[in-house]
Amino acid sequence: MSTKYDYDVIEDNGGSIGLYVFSASTDKCVYAHEYTDDNQLVKDLARLDAGEDVSTWDNNLLVDEEYPGIPHSSELPGWEIILNCKAGEGHKSYPERADTRGSEFLALLRGKQ
Repeated sequence: MSTKYDYDVIEDNGGSIGLYVFSASTDKCVYAHEYTDDNQLVKDLARLDAGEDVSTWDNNLLVDEEYPGIPHSSELPGWEIILNCKAGEGHKSYPERADTRGSEFLALLRGKQ
């Protein structure tokens, strides 16, 4: 059986893009990663959409407890959700929230779909 997650793609005020994956049943953050390669982020979103289990993924910032238990609904200053997905539903993008890097990522994602 495939594992299903909720996730957010967040652009921060420094131009970084991160993926934050949440357990659909507990709403706790279970995986966090900051990306320098937008193509890898597109690939990882496809892996999530295919039902892959993030517990086997490398580079989880939560392992280092840099981001312990980020609440799904929190509003963090300088962070904008530019894409999100609820388990079993499609992506919802927010281009009006995106700055330069986020806009480039969303354009790349649209081109891959």
